Amino acid sequence: MKEVTEITYELKSPFEYAFKGDNRDAAFITLTAPTMKQHSQAADLKQSIIRIVREAVKDSGDDESEDSKEDEQITSSMIIATIYGSACVEANVVWAQARALLKENVALVDGEQKLTTPLMEKMSPDDFENMVGEYIANFTLA
Repeated sequence: MKEVTEITYELKSPFEYAFKGDNRDAAFITLTAPTMKQHSQAADLKQSIIRIVREAVKDSGDDESEDSKEDEQITSSMIIATIYGSACVEANVVWAQARALLKENVALVDGEQKLTTPLMEKMSPDDFENMVGEYIANFTLA
């Protein structure tokens, strides 16, 4: 199976941004897998997610082997629910770690404009959380 290195997140609530002197409505955000350049930020997020997943597995008492779970699709909504349900890592810590990573050239608005803090602040909270969930599902837990 080929490793995914880029995905497109379709915004549910477009926001306006300026690009080369023109105002546009953002339709999607292109997300790319982290490289060594983003390793520090990606590692912080991955550590939090692994802690959350380990806690969830431990709390569920689920003794299924990992092999039997390989075909199970991890969704953005599952990830978000697990983040909010975690007692070991605060959700705001995960969102802050995700913001730090996304600002490091792994997210492009409409595939062209770097996602910056001011642009993230224009996003709806649901779009931000779902986008982070997709990022985690495709790159952090892949």
